[in-house]
Amino acid sequence: MNKIWKADTPLSLLIYYLAGLIILVGAHHLSPTNLAGPGLDIPAFFIYFVLCFVLFIKTFLRVSKMKRPLTKAILADMLLSYTINFVGVALLILLFTAPANWW
Repeated sequence: MNKIWKADTPLSLLIYYLAGLIILVGAHHLSPTNLAGPGLDIPAFFIYFVLCFVLFIKTFLRVSKMKRPLTKAILADMLLSYTINFVGVALLILLFTAPANWW
């Protein structure tokens, strides 16, 4: 259980990104930003951005400390971790640039 909180496996990264996305979508549905003014999704976007940044830095540092030569398992773990990070950032960009009534 303690290993999940370290964000050093692709599964733990996925859990963090899903939790951040759930908070973001929930805040948007509770109080969206529209012509009436800013809503709760603005702070949620900031929190999700910080989460993406921190998890990407943690992944980069973890990968840079991996043993060489790379085995297939280590390479798969590294590629999956980076893929999860890039998909999380892509979702952030997609949701931030999409109209409020689209999602």
